[in-house]
Amino acid sequence: MTARFFADTNGAIYPLDGNEQKRRQALDVMRRHPVISTQVVNEFLNVLMGKRKHSGGAVRQRRSRHG
Repeated sequence: MTARFFADTNGAIYPLDGNEQKRRQALDVMRRHPVISTQVVNEFLNVLMGKRKHSGGAVRQRRSRHG
């Protein structure tokens, strides 16, 4: 049986980070298909649309490219 694990908001944001080490580590975690809560999704979108100043359209476009 495979153990399930949760990813936090940082795990979702760091693949977009300019810090190569954080980006690589986060991508490695995300490739293992963690469970992601609704709270993490909401926090991720809040960071993208707030702090990082992405528009809703840019978020949808990025999501469609990364499936």
